[in-house]
Amino acid sequence: MLHRKESTINYITKEGKRAVPIDQVKAIFAVGRISVTSGVISFFSKMGIPIHFFGYYGNYEGSYYPRRRLVSGHALVSQVASFLDKECRMSIAQALVHGCISNMKTVVDSYVSRMNELQIVSTQLELIASEVTGADTIPVLMSLEGRAWSIYYESFNHIIKGFQMGPRVKRPPNNPVNALVSLGNSMLYVTTLTQIYHTQLDPSVSFLHEPLERRFSLALDISEVFKPGLVDTLIFRLLNLGSIKEEHFDAEFKSCMLNDEGRRIFLTAFDERLRETNKHPRLKRSVSNEYLIRLDCYKLLRHVVEHKPFRPYLMQKGM
Repeated sequence: MLHRKESTINYITKEGKRAVPIDQVKAIFAVGRISVTSGVISFFSKMGIPIHFFGYYGNYEGSYYPRRRLVSGHALVSQVASFLDKECRMSIAQALVHGCISNMKTVVDSYVSRMNELQIVSTQLELIASEVTGADTIPVLMSLEGRAWSIYYESFNHIIKGFQMGPRVKRPPNNPVNALVSLGNSMLYVTTLTQIYHTQLDPSVSFLHEPLERRFSLALDISEVFKPGLVDTLIFRLLNLGSIKEEHFDAEFKSCMLNDEGRRIFLTAFDERLRETNKHPRLKRSVSNEYLIRLDCYKLLRHVVEHKPFRPYLMQKGM
Protein backbone atom coordinates (compact mmCIF):
# COMPACT_ATOMS: atom_id res chain seq x y z
CA MET A 1 0.00 0.00 0.00
CA LEU A 2 1.14 3.54 -0.80
CA HIS A 3 0.09 6.06 1.83
CA ARG A 4 0.73 9.77 2.15
CA LYS A 5 1.47 11.61 5.36
CA GLU A 6 1.99 15.31 4.69
CA SER A 7 4.90 15.46 2.20
CA THR A 8 6.04 11.89 2.76
CA ILE A 9 4.94 8.82 0.80
CA ASN A 10 5.20 5.53 2.70
CA TYR A 11 5.22 2.05 1.19
CA ILE A 12 3.47 -0.20 3.70
CA THR A 13 3.82 -4.01 3.58
CA LYS A 14 3.53 -6.90 6.03
CA GLU A 15 7.21 -6.42 6.81
CA GLY A 16 6.72 -2.80 7.87
CA LYS A 17 6.77 0.76 6.57
CA ARG A 18 9.35 2.38 4.30
CA ALA A 19 9.54 5.98 3.16
CA VAL A 20 9.72 6.53 -0.61
CA PRO A 21 12.47 9.04 -1.62
CA ILE A 22 10.05 11.08 -3.71
CA ASP A 23 12.72 13.46 -5.06
CA GLN A 24 14.37 10.46 -6.75
CA VAL A 25 11.19 8.91 -8.19
CA LYS A 26 10.30 9.44 -11.86
CA ALA A 27 7.53 6.84 -12.08
CA ILE A 28 5.92 4.07 -10.01
CA PHE A 29 5.70 0.53 -11.44
CA ALA A 30 2.96 -1.35 -9.56
CA VAL A 31 3.69 -5.03 -10.24
CA GLY A 32 1.17 -7.16 -8.37
CA ARG A 33 -1.63 -6.02 -6.10
CA ILE A 34 -1.16 -2.59 -4.54
CA SER A 35 -3.49 -0.04 -2.95
CA VAL A 36 -2.99 3.68 -3.53
CA THR A 37 -4.73 6.32 -1.41
CA SER A 38 -6.25 9.47 -2.86
CA GLY A 39 -3.65 11.51 -1.00
CA VAL A 40 -0.89 9.72 -2.92
CA ILE A 41 -2.64 10.33 -6.23
CA SER A 42 -2.99 14.03 -5.43
CA PHE A 43 0.65 14.32 -4.39
CA PHE A 44 1.92 12.45 -7.45
CA SER A 45 -0.19 14.72 -9.65
CA LYS A 46 1.57 17.77 -8.23
CA MET A 47 4.97 16.15 -8.65
CA GLY A 48 4.26 14.90 -12.20
CA ILE A 49 4.82 11.23 -11.32
CA PRO A 50 2.83 8.59 -13.27
CA ILE A 51 1.83 5.19 -11.85
CA HIS A 52 1.91 2.17 -14.18
CA PHE A 53 -0.07 -0.96 -13.26
CA PHE A 54 0.77 -4.54 -14.27
CA GLY A 55 -1.34 -7.69 -14.20
CA TYR A 56 -0.87 -11.20 -12.85
CA TYR A 57 1.60 -12.28 -15.57
CA GLY A 58 3.49 -8.99 -15.56
CA ASN A 59 1.51 -7.64 -18.52
CA TYR A 60 0.86 -3.91 -18.68
CA GLU A 61 -2.72 -3.01 -17.71
CA GLY A 62 -2.86 0.78 -17.54
CA SER A 63 -1.47 4.00 -16.13
CA TYR A 64 -2.48 6.92 -13.99
CA TYR A 65 -1.10 10.02 -15.66
CA PRO A 66 -0.90 13.47 -14.03
CA ARG A 67 -2.02 16.44 -16.07
CA ARG A 68 0.53 16.98 -18.81
CA ARG A 69 2.65 20.08 -18.38
CA LEU A 70 4.52 19.96 -21.69
CA VAL A 71 1.64 20.60 -24.07
CA SER A 72 2.17 22.08 -27.53
CA GLY A 73 -0.56 22.43 -30.14
CA HIS A 74 2.08 23.06 -32.79
CA ALA A 75 3.93 19.84 -31.92
CA LEU A 76 0.70 17.83 -31.96
CA VAL A 77 -0.36 19.22 -35.34
CA SER A 78 3.13 18.52 -36.74
CA GLN A 79 3.09 14.97 -35.37
CA VAL A 80 -0.30 14.22 -36.90
CA ALA A 81 0.74 15.83 -40.20
CA SER A 82 3.81 13.58 -40.28
CA PHE A 83 1.61 10.55 -39.70
CA LEU A 84 -0.77 11.56 -42.51
CA ASP A 85 2.10 12.21 -44.93
CA LYS A 86 2.77 8.72 -46.34
CA GLU A 87 6.37 9.46 -47.33
CA CYS A 88 7.21 11.03 -43.96
CA ARG A 89 5.56 8.23 -42.00
CA MET A 90 7.41 5.60 -44.02
CA SER A 91 10.78 7.27 -43.46
CA ILE A 92 10.22 7.28 -39.68
CA ALA A 93 8.94 3.70 -39.65
CA GLN A 94 11.89 2.52 -41.77
CA ALA A 95 14.34 4.23 -39.41
CA LEU A 96 12.72 2.50 -36.41
CA VAL A 97 12.78 -0.96 -38.01
CA HIS A 98 16.33 -0.52 -39.27
CA GLY A 99 17.45 0.60 -35.80
CA CYS A 100 15.69 -2.33 -34.17
CA ILE A 101 17.23 -4.95 -36.49
CA SER A 102 20.65 -3.30 -36.30
CA ASN A 103 20.55 -3.57 -32.50
CA MET A 104 19.47 -7.22 -32.72
CA LYS A 105 22.51 -7.88 -34.92
CA THR A 106 24.82 -6.06 -32.50
CA VAL A 107 23.62 -8.29 -29.66
CA VAL A 108 24.07 -11.47 -31.71
CA ASP A 109 27.48 -10.37 -33.02
CA SER A 110 28.76 -9.95 -29.47
CA TYR A 111 28.38 -13.74 -29.03
CA VAL A 112 29.47 -14.89 -32.51
CA SER A 113 33.12 -15.44 -31.55
CA ARG A 114 32.04 -17.97 -28.91
CA MET A 115 29.22 -19.63 -30.86
CA ASN A 116 29.68 -20.16 -34.58
CA GLU A 117 25.98 -21.06 -34.99
CA LEU A 118 25.14 -17.41 -34.44
CA GLN A 119 26.96 -16.28 -37.60
CA ILE A 120 24.04 -17.61 -39.64
CA VAL A 121 21.60 -15.59 -37.53
CA SER A 122 23.73 -12.45 -37.94
CA THR A 123 23.84 -12.90 -41.72
CA GLN A 124 20.08 -13.43 -41.92
CA LEU A 125 19.44 -10.26 -39.88
CA GLU A 126 21.76 -8.30 -42.16
CA LEU A 127 19.87 -9.50 -45.24
CA ILE A 128 16.51 -8.50 -43.73
CA ALA A 129 17.90 -5.08 -42.78
CA SER A 130 18.93 -4.54 -46.41
CA GLU A 131 15.29 -4.98 -47.46
CA VAL A 132 13.98 -2.28 -45.12
CA THR A 133 14.77 0.70 -47.34
CA GLY A 134 12.93 -0.95 -50.25
CA ALA A 135 9.73 -1.52 -48.27
CA ASP A 136 6.92 0.67 -49.58
CA THR A 137 4.12 -0.01 -47.09
CA ILE A 138 3.77 -0.30 -43.32
CA PRO A 139 2.52 -3.94 -43.50
CA VAL A 140 5.65 -4.90 -45.47
CA LEU A 141 7.82 -3.22 -42.85
CA MET A 142 5.99 -4.97 -40.02
CA SER A 143 6.44 -8.28 -41.84
CA LEU A 144 10.19 -7.70 -42.15
CA GLU A 145 10.45 -6.82 -38.49
CA GLY A 146 8.43 -9.90 -37.56
CA ARG A 147 10.79 -12.12 -39.56
CA ALA A 148 13.77 -10.51 -37.86
CA TRP A 149 12.34 -11.06 -34.37
CA SER A 150 11.60 -14.71 -35.17
CA ILE A 151 15.16 -15.35 -36.38
CA TYR A 152 16.66 -13.31 -33.53
CA TYR A 153 14.73 -15.22 -30.86
CA GLU A 154 16.15 -18.48 -32.24
CA SER A 155 19.58 -17.25 -31.12
CA PHE A 156 18.43 -17.25 -27.48
CA ASN A 157 18.68 -21.05 -27.42
CA HIS A 158 22.41 -20.74 -28.16
CA ILE A 159 23.13 -17.74 -25.91
CA ILE A 160 21.25 -18.76 -22.76
CA LYS A 161 22.65 -21.60 -20.68
CA GLY A 162 20.28 -24.17 -19.19
CA PHE A 163 17.05 -22.71 -20.60
CA GLN A 164 15.27 -23.10 -23.94
CA MET A 165 12.98 -20.39 -25.27
CA GLY A 166 11.28 -22.10 -28.22
CA PRO A 167 8.73 -20.00 -30.16
CA ARG A 168 7.80 -16.61 -28.73
CA VAL A 169 4.64 -17.09 -26.63
CA LYS A 170 3.08 -14.04 -24.96
CA ARG A 171 -0.37 -14.50 -23.43
CA PRO A 172 0.42 -16.19 -21.18
CA PRO A 173 4.14 -16.95 -21.48
CA ASN A 174 4.75 -20.70 -21.45
CA ASN A 175 8.29 -20.99 -20.08
CA PRO A 176 10.85 -19.02 -18.01
CA VAL A 177 12.53 -17.25 -20.94
CA ASN A 178 9.22 -16.14 -22.47
CA ALA A 179 8.09 -14.98 -19.02
CA LEU A 180 11.19 -12.80 -18.65
CA VAL A 181 10.84 -11.39 -22.17
CA SER A 182 7.18 -10.51 -21.56
CA LEU A 183 7.88 -8.78 -18.25
CA GLY A 184 10.97 -7.02 -19.59
CA ASN A 185 9.14 -5.74 -22.67
CA SER A 186 6.26 -4.48 -20.51
CA MET A 187 8.68 -2.66 -18.22
CA LEU A 188 10.45 -1.09 -21.20
CA TYR A 189 7.11 -0.05 -22.71
CA VAL A 190 6.07 1.92 -19.61
CA THR A 191 9.59 3.32 -19.21
CA THR A 192 9.33 4.64 -22.76
CA LEU A 193 5.85 5.95 -22.05
CA THR A 194 7.22 7.86 -19.05
CA GLN A 195 9.94 9.42 -21.21
CA ILE A 196 7.38 10.46 -23.84
CA TYR A 197 5.37 12.10 -21.05
CA HIS A 198 8.32 14.41 -20.40
CA THR A 199 8.29 15.67 -24.00
CA GLN A 200 5.70 17.38 -26.20
CA LEU A 201 5.04 14.21 -28.21
CA ASP A 202 1.58 12.65 -28.11
CA PRO A 203 1.90 8.96 -27.13
CA SER A 204 -1.19 7.91 -29.10
CA VAL A 205 0.09 9.05 -32.53
CA SER A 206 2.56 6.48 -33.86
CA PHE A 207 4.30 5.71 -37.14
CA LEU A 208 5.24 2.03 -37.28
CA HIS A 209 2.39 0.55 -35.25
CA GLU A 210 -1.09 1.66 -36.20
CA PRO A 211 -2.61 4.15 -33.76
CA LEU A 212 -5.45 2.32 -32.01
CA GLU A 213 -7.75 2.97 -29.09
CA ARG A 214 -6.73 1.81 -25.61
CA ARG A 215 -2.97 1.87 -26.16
CA PHE A 216 -0.12 4.36 -26.42
CA SER A 217 1.28 3.08 -29.70
CA LEU A 218 4.15 5.59 -29.95
CA ALA A 219 5.69 3.88 -26.90
CA LEU A 220 5.56 0.63 -28.88
CA ASP A 221 7.38 2.32 -31.77
CA ILE A 222 10.23 3.78 -29.74
CA SER A 223 10.70 0.85 -27.36
CA GLU A 224 11.33 -1.54 -30.30
CA VAL A 225 14.76 -0.01 -30.81
CA PHE A 226 15.78 -0.56 -27.18
CA LYS A 227 14.48 -4.10 -26.54
CA PRO A 228 17.66 -5.93 -27.65
CA GLY A 229 20.03 -3.77 -25.62
CA LEU A 230 18.03 -3.09 -22.46
CA VAL A 231 15.82 -6.17 -22.07
CA ASP A 232 17.42 -9.12 -23.85
CA THR A 233 21.02 -8.58 -22.73
CA LEU A 234 19.75 -8.24 -19.16
CA ILE A 235 17.92 -11.57 -19.45
CA PHE A 236 21.09 -13.25 -20.76
CA ARG A 237 23.08 -11.87 -17.84
CA LEU A 238 20.59 -12.88 -15.14
CA LEU A 239 20.13 -16.43 -16.45
CA ASN A 240 23.73 -17.16 -17.41
CA LEU A 241 25.10 -15.90 -14.10
CA GLY A 242 22.48 -17.84 -12.16
CA SER A 243 20.91 -14.75 -10.59
CA ILE A 244 17.53 -16.10 -11.71
CA LYS A 245 16.99 -19.86 -11.56
CA GLU A 246 14.19 -22.38 -12.08
CA GLU A 247 13.17 -21.90 -8.44
CA HIS A 248 12.21 -18.29 -9.19
CA PHE A 249 9.34 -19.32 -11.47
CA ASP A 250 5.85 -20.68 -10.82
CA ALA A 251 4.62 -22.99 -13.58
CA GLU A 252 0.91 -23.55 -14.09
CA PHE A 253 -1.10 -25.20 -16.87
CA LYS A 254 0.43 -23.86 -20.12
CA SER A 255 1.75 -20.78 -18.33
CA CYS A 256 4.82 -19.64 -16.43
CA MET A 257 5.57 -16.55 -14.36
CA LEU A 258 8.15 -15.21 -11.94
CA ASN A 259 7.35 -15.66 -8.27
CA ASP A 260 7.69 -12.77 -5.82
CA GLU A 261 11.41 -13.33 -5.24
CA GLY A 262 12.06 -13.68 -8.97
CA ARG A 263 10.20 -10.45 -9.72
CA ARG A 264 12.17 -8.64 -7.03
CA ILE A 265 15.47 -9.78 -8.57
CA PHE A 266 14.43 -8.91 -12.12
CA LEU A 267 12.89 -5.52 -11.32
CA THR A 268 15.91 -4.50 -9.24
CA ALA A 269 18.25 -5.50 -12.07
CA PHE A 270 16.07 -3.71 -14.65
CA ASP A 271 16.15 -0.50 -12.60
CA GLU A 272 19.93 -0.77 -12.30
CA ARG A 273 20.15 -1.35 -16.06
CA LEU A 274 18.24 1.85 -16.74
CA ARG A 275 20.53 3.80 -14.43
CA GLU A 276 23.75 2.53 -16.02
CA THR A 277 25.62 5.29 -17.83
CA ASN A 278 27.69 5.33 -21.01
CA LYS A 279 29.63 8.04 -22.83
CA HIS A 280 27.40 9.56 -25.48
CA PRO A 281 29.40 10.13 -28.71
CA ARG A 282 27.57 13.33 -29.68
CA LEU A 283 26.90 14.89 -26.27
CA LYS A 284 30.45 14.08 -25.10
CA ARG A 285 29.18 13.18 -21.63
CA SER A 286 27.83 10.16 -19.83
CA VAL A 287 24.07 9.61 -19.92
CA SER A 288 21.92 6.85 -18.44
CA ASN A 289 20.28 4.16 -20.56
CA GLU A 290 16.93 5.58 -19.47
CA TYR A 291 17.89 9.02 -20.80
CA LEU A 292 18.86 7.49 -24.15
CA ILE A 293 15.15 6.77 -24.62
CA ARG A 294 14.33 10.42 -23.87
CA LEU A 295 16.92 11.50 -26.44
CA ASP A 296 15.21 9.40 -29.12
CA CYS A 297 11.93 11.10 -28.20
CA TYR A 298 13.60 14.48 -28.65
CA LYS A 299 15.06 13.42 -32.01
CA LEU A 300 11.64 12.32 -33.22
CA LEU A 301 10.09 15.57 -31.99
CA ARG A 302 12.69 17.63 -33.87
CA HIS A 303 12.03 15.56 -36.97
CA VAL A 304 8.27 16.19 -37.04
CA VAL A 305 8.53 19.86 -36.01
CA GLU A 306 11.80 21.01 -37.60
CA HIS A 307 12.20 18.30 -40.29
CA LYS A 308 15.64 17.30 -39.01
CA PRO A 309 16.81 13.75 -39.85
CA PHE A 310 15.61 11.08 -37.45
CA ARG A 311 18.16 8.40 -36.60
CA PRO A 312 17.24 6.19 -33.65
CA TYR A 313 19.80 5.00 -31.16
CA LEU A 314 22.20 2.32 -32.36
CA MET A 315 23.92 0.12 -29.80
CA GLN A 316 27.66 -0.05 -29.52
CA LYS A 317 29.10 -3.55 -29.23
CA GLY A 318 29.50 -4.48 -25.59
CA MET A 319 26.78 -2.11 -24.32
